[in-house]
Amino acid sequence: MPDPSRRALGLLAAGAAVLIWAGWIVAVRGAVSGGAGGGAGALSPVDLALLRYGGPALLLAPVWLRLGPLPRGVAPWRVAAMSLGWGAPFVLLGAQGLRSADVGLFAALVPGGLPLWVAALSALFLGARLNPAARAGLALIALAGALALIAATPQARAGAPWLLAASMGWAVYALAYRGSGLGPVAATAVVSFWSCVMLTPVVMVTGTGLFALSPAAFAAQFALHGVLSGVASVAAFALALSALGAARAAAFSALVPALAVLGGYVALGEAPAPLTLLAVLCAVAGVTIINRAQ
Repeated sequence: MPDPSRRALGLLAAGAAVLIWAGWIVAVRGAVSGGAGGGAGALSPVDLALLRYGGPALLLAPVWLRLGPLPRGVAPWRVAAMSLGWGAPFVLLGAQGLRSADVGLFAALVPGGLPLWVAALSALFLGARLNPAARAGLALIALAGALALIAATPQARAGAPWLLAASMGWAVYALAYRGSGLGPVAATAVVSFWSCVMLTPVVMVTGTGLFALSPAAFAAQFALHGVLSGVASVAAFALALSALGAARAAAFSALVPALAVLGGYVALGEAPAPLTLLAVLCAVAGVTIINRAQ
């Protein structure tokens, strides 16, 4: 019988992880759109990517220095797929999409749509077959994406291709990570290292607005994107996996779209349309069904 105190700790850790993930979506939207706390749009997608991966690269340096940029026993193609899928390109694509798309559309297409991409890529490249429950969950997720796009304004729809690309990249990471043998923290350390490598030439060309921030503003952004989102959420979810098991911990991910929409309304004043709310509910239900089916 599981230790009740350990289970409680796992529940708290899983709750903290999904709250941070949902909060990160709202924070990025605010930063790139000039919403509440966004500093009048002072941060570009490149700035956000630097914060998101520079923080973990620094804080987790002992991990990637010990493992090496190409950890022994992990195929280089897996490291490349993980870094391209959930590394700097993910934040660049997601932040670019959020320049025009609202939080509701992001929630439905990115965390909500992730299982759809995972299932499609698994069937295409791994020959995976879905049971009826998983098919039902995927149908709900597809419906959620369609409803969210219908409800979105033309301006918001302009961000959809960027968001769909970000979601597909996240799915690529998920599939490559599954067979890597790395733990969540180790994978984060390696991906963060390679993300900084990828961002270096980009910053040399585009520059960065981070130096224009006041010390207090920079510290707040670094804490939010680099420490909380980049390290704390990963550590919290790793603890949840250990205490609750993969299925129960993964079930919490279904809450991310709903929490993000709630945060967008509270922090940014983005009141979701009724159709958007229905889309988010379909996404939450679909992700929940798929997690249980797996």
